Amino acid sequence: MLCAECERIRNYMRNDPEMYRGEDWHCDAHQKTAILEKSKKPWEDKRLSLNEYQEAAQKTANFHGCLAMEDSHIKSYYQAEALIYCSLGLAGESGEVVELTKKLLRDDQLNLTDERKERFKEELGDVMWYIANLSKALGFTLEEIADCNIQKLKKRHGICSDTGVPKNS
Repeated sequence: MLCAECERIRNYMRNDPEMYRGEDWHCDAHQKTAILEKSKKPWEDKRLSLNEYQEAAQKTANFHGCLAMEDSHIKSYYQAEALIYCSLGLAGESGEVVELTKKLLRDDQLNLTDERKERFKEELGDVMWYIANLSKALGFTLEEIADCNIQKLKKRHGICSDTGVPKNS
């Protein structure tokens, strides 16, 4: 018989094919530790690619049903909700990054403490979540967005896409 915590973890793992490997568990301290070790999320053991991050972020999107529309030229309610919700969220989270910058100037005299740096990391993660879900709603992967941006920057700065060297050199 499993304790409630082991049962919860086992059920969670069974619902995620990337994590469930069909192990048979018994509830004792040693096995419980093994279950907890096996229940790590796939992204805790490695660096995510941009597209892997985007897929993981989309699984946490909880904005469906926030918009009631009769007729729309946007192809689906999901897309309309995602475009509006994620655009507004992106603006809000970007504002929080700006607010942290203001406090860095006002309160810390531009002394970037570890605590302030952690707050930036958290808020930038929130910005990235909205970008990932907004991109997905528009039909783009994050890697496509990143590649498009690099191409635009190379063009703007006169860098040859084949060699990476400025064209004026």
